[in-house]
Amino acid sequence: MSRAALPQTRRQTTTRRLRAYAIDVSVMAGWQGVLAASSLLPGARWRTRVFRDPRTADLAQFTAGVLPAALYLGGGEASTAQATAGKRAAGLMVVTAGDGGRASARTIAVRTGVKLLPWQLAHLAVTRATGVVGGRHAERTARAAFGAALALSAVSLTLAVCRPDGRALHDLVAGTRVVPGKAGGGDTDPDQDAVRGALRSSGEDAYRSRGRTDELTADG
Repeated sequence: MSRAALPQTRRQTTTRRLRAYAIDVSVMAGWQGVLAASSLLPGARWRTRVFRDPRTADLAQFTAGVLPAALYLGGGEASTAQATAGKRAAGLMVVTAGDGGRASARTIAVRTGVKLLPWQLAHLAVTRATGVVGGRHAERTARAAFGAALALSAVSLTLAVCRPDGRALHDLVAGTRVVPGKAGGGDTDPDQDAVRGALRSSGEDAYRSRGRTDELTADG
């Protein structure tokens, strides 16, 4: 399989990734809506007690907000489907960057952690900027967290757009990539076989190149 299959597959998956992102964000936003509604219920005094201390407030927002999102994203991508609900609907899956195989649970955990880091930082910034969490350095913390969240998101988006393989920051750190896969739980997409073939071909070419270089060095 020619290496040209890689950028071609990237172009074909751009629309699918946007669709998958929209679905997954909708799922996570729905959960955030449930949390927001529960805090408005009569007798929800726990909110005042929890957010009185910045440490318990950060732990609470991570446990109730970020952790469920991590379980949703990581659980789906670590499953046999190798995809979240959004990716399954869009016919995408997460694979290792090297040979296009299934990523380990540890790899998916790293990928999910890096992916959700800007979201966690944004939560820290919002709770302090809105006065939900106080403290002497609340304003400074809010600015730093928001700036870091924007910077990480910008870097990740730039990488995904500019790199020929479309890999974002979390893909590079974890050693993964998103490719056409099992659409709606069906059989493997033929494009996935093309990607795996291109990846293996690229690796084999690099191996042969190193071998020829070693031979020339030894002859010299």
